[in-house]
Amino acid sequence: MSVKRGRPFFYEPSTQRWIERLSREEDLGIYAGAGVTIDRTGLAWTRLADELLAETFDLGLLTDDVKSAFGVQRKASIAFQRLSAIHGDNTPTRVAEVLRRILYADSSWVSGMLAAQLATLARSRADSGKKTEILTTNYDDYIERPLVGSEMNVVVSGKPVRRGRKTAPISLRYLHGRIPEHEAPTEVVISEADYSESDERVYGELMEALQRGTFLILGSSLTDTALVRALIDSKEAARKAGRKRLVVISRQGNTVAADPVGRQLLRSALEHFGCTAVYPDFHCQIAQFVCEIRVCSRNPEEYVRRVSTQNYRGRLGGWWDGWMQEMQDDLASQQALHHQRLRAVLDTVRDALDAPEDESLKLELWMRWRPDDRRLKLWASSVGTWTDEMSMRSGRIASDSEYVSVRAFCDGHPILKSFDAEAHERWKTYLAAPVWVTTDDASHIAGVVTLASMAPEKSSSVSLHNRAKLRRALAHIDRNATQLLTPATARILAAADA
Repeated sequence: MSVKRGRPFFYEPSTQRWIERLSREEDLGIYAGAGVTIDRTGLAWTRLADELLAETFDLGLLTDDVKSAFGVQRKASIAFQRLSAIHGDNTPTRVAEVLRRILYADSSWVSGMLAAQLATLARSRADSGKKTEILTTNYDDYIERPLVGSEMNVVVSGKPVRRGRKTAPISLRYLHGRIPEHEAPTEVVISEADYSESDERVYGELMEALQRGTFLILGSSLTDTALVRALIDSKEAARKAGRKRLVVISRQGNTVAADPVGRQLLRSALEHFGCTAVYPDFHCQIAQFVCEIRVCSRNPEEYVRRVSTQNYRGRLGGWWDGWMQEMQDDLASQQALHHQRLRAVLDTVRDALDAPEDESLKLELWMRWRPDDRRLKLWASSVGTWTDEMSMRSGRIASDSEYVSVRAFCDGHPILKSFDAEAHERWKTYLAAPVWVTTDDASHIAGVVTLASMAPEKSSSVSLHNRAKLRRALAHIDRNATQLLTPATARILAAADA
């Protein structure tokens, strides 16, 4: 679905006002729903339930109609019951083992930035003496890791896990249980019985958080009964105290949020919950929104000025001007050198993937070209020879783009797309990953790096069957792509590169 609107999300005055308000909050609560894990792992709750059911049942026996007849929680209940018949009292342990494999080993190649940006925001606020409480229904520890690894005053589910230098506290609450990658898990809320038994406890924890300060809701469709109840029951008290509750709802993939009339109805629903909303055009902008709250807190007055070098638009323009200033004296020769660099990187990637000699691969670097145009351009390729800007392929930034690279930009995390062997496309398998560039401790997506194969995924080294090697190769690709898109390191000296 493409998004048609007059002004980009971060250029909207309402977006700027919310960023400023949230940046000033002394006590901020954040609800991190399933969308935060989806951004980091690519896993929706449906996939987790299916994988659990697949432990005891061949999903291939189910028709699409039968699959759709069962809701996600019902499938989880069925899976838990079938596992219980086999594992008895050890069922919670077996459930945790399956979920841990999916959340970490199976999804290790996906690396959206939302969880990391949440942790960075909480750390920055703590350094400034501001309290942050994050409540999550997710099981994974992707938000927790950078917090516990810091020197902050961190409390996880009510227990201090790190006491470092004196900072404001950071609280992280796992509402449905915790399955860390390397530590013992807690029991998790997964079946309908679990949800029923935990509902009052989760409701109580949310009510406490909603009574403290402004509340930011991310990655949630607002269907969780405990959250809905807590929002409604605390609405009047929040109104009297002036406590705001903001829901961030991406228009991408959301037919209601993308439609003007749908948003009118959605606004009424949100008012019923005592909430308001902002609507990013794309999923990637949710992580960017969190980043902007942190950046704005340095100097809110400067950030919200109509012309500012500190807000998103100003920084994006500054990055582009800086990159072009490094390149423009000999743009054509620099582009040729970037082609060469990608060819060299691809040689290393082939080795890392153990790609067969007869598998044709290529690397492409798509760039946020002249940012106000809202397009990506194919700046460099391992099979490229062009040295003329006019010959560069280009794609409008839209989630329904024909280019996998543009779609990865919109999603904000790596995506793997495979075409049928019979399809007319010459290149059958694509792995595209956004490239985040950091300048002055603030990040944005500067482009997308894409690895493509002429082989279908079933026979390609660019495949989920090759996850571990794919993860290492992707890390190497990202390091080089980031260097090429960062103004301070983008320029290549021919002698040095040779």
